[in-house]
Amino acid sequence: MTIPTVGIIGSGFSGICAAIKVKKQLGITARIFEVSEDLGGTWNHNTYPGCACDVDSHVYSFSFAKNPNWTEKFSSSPEIKEYIRDVAKRFNVYNDIQFKTHVVRATWLESENKWKLDWTQDGMPIETSYFDYIFSGLGPLRVPHIPDKFKAFEGTVVHTSKWDSSIDFTNKRVAVIGTGASAIQAIPHLVKVAATLDTYQRTNSWIIDRYQMRFSRFVKFLFTYLPFTMFLYRAFFFFLWEYLYTLMGYPNSRTSKMISRYIRYRMIKRLTNKGRGDLVPVLVPDYAIGCKRGALSDDYLETLCAENVRINRVPIKNIVGRTIITEDGRISEYDIVCLATGFKTTSILGDLQVTGRNSLSLNKLWETSYPKTYKSVGIHGFPNFFMLAGPASILGHSSVVFMIEQQVKLAINSIKYAQKHDLVAMEPTAEAQDKFINELLEDLKDTAWSSGCDSWYKNERGEIFALWSGTATSFWWKLRRTNYTDDYIKYGKTECTERP
Repeated sequence: MTIPTVGIIGSGFSGICAAIKVKKQLGITARIFEVSEDLGGTWNHNTYPGCACDVDSHVYSFSFAKNPNWTEKFSSSPEIKEYIRDVAKRFNVYNDIQFKTHVVRATWLESENKWKLDWTQDGMPIETSYFDYIFSGLGPLRVPHIPDKFKAFEGTVVHTSKWDSSIDFTNKRVAVIGTGASAIQAIPHLVKVAATLDTYQRTNSWIIDRYQMRFSRFVKFLFTYLPFTMFLYRAFFFFLWEYLYTLMGYPNSRTSKMISRYIRYRMIKRLTNKGRGDLVPVLVPDYAIGCKRGALSDDYLETLCAENVRINRVPIKNIVGRTIITEDGRISEYDIVCLATGFKTTSILGDLQVTGRNSLSLNKLWETSYPKTYKSVGIHGFPNFFMLAGPASILGHSSVVFMIEQQVKLAINSIKYAQKHDLVAMEPTAEAQDKFINELLEDLKDTAWSSGCDSWYKNERGEIFALWSGTATSFWWKLRRTNYTDDYIKYGKTECTERP
């Protein structure tokens, strides 16, 4: 039996997971293309002060590579990146990564039933490689959203995902644009050195107590030499995070209302404890918890109470020189503008052009219509193409690493099915894909995510495209019950046996 070839685009959690499982379960050494100079995906690019995960470290890690030595309950970006590196080396896939390589195009060749990848490394001329299977591990948090109006600012501008550690914020007048996770994490650190800091908020965020803690040497000892204790710890917090789905999935339930009241109470309490009850109507949101992704922080609200911090909720009208002019006529001058404006999450493929069967462009298809997938992994019209951490797979309450593992399992099982039945390619049927999407959209209707606010979970048409509608456990069950016989179009050695 001919061993198929596998190409993987990206070396974050998705790409590394796929490479490890392909090697371990199929005996295939995949070729990994990484555009950056190092692995880690979003954890390689996001290095702003305070950058950390908002899910427990022991849950936000691979089930097959548990780490007893996490230093904190919520790990920092450098520690997560180091974990990914250690895992890649431990499972012998690190040397399979081709760094500084930009994949320009992925084209399905129907005459050969292969994927053609055009790529360029470190600015050199474009080269071409051919693969039987492709995994897209690009991830949604990759292309920074930089509003055009800030290009006119004549001072220093830095985006949190493109952090420049050489910028000195000491005694500077700083404006932070945005109120997402990066702003919530960075502001408490920037305030310590800045002369003044103004935060420009379009909408505020629900802030939940983080309760950060460091793991003692004794706990690490237990996790290392009594791994069952680490398994129990991981399982407990996995299901605790699962329980939080109640907030988003059943916003009108008694449990959800009780938790929501407590979170609101804690936000008000923290502000009034600092003597800033006047900030309650400014900072406590009025939309359903979970509609937008909330944030964990032990010091963000307290920081906004500082004397050198000013909160601005009035929209920005114009940028002139080093000044920001708001719609109420206020003119404020700054030395540095920090853009915590998130990512272009609808640009799932970025500048990678993907062309499938019958010259169908995935980029144009998803730009003009809802980004349909089959169980978040396969795409009708794109044989042997596996999407990881893309549409319908992101969670609003728990670890995306768990979701990635389930996606990779489905992809591996698809390849095994093809090998067993002497197939060269498979793709989901249009009917199976439509059924999955229709059920997904129906399940999303009564959730907090559909309650009306704007969030990065939605596209320009207001459609929720990024999220899985249920718990992580239900995702596992959905993918586990895949019907490879009825839900896929099969391609034989010479032609498609069920070509539509």
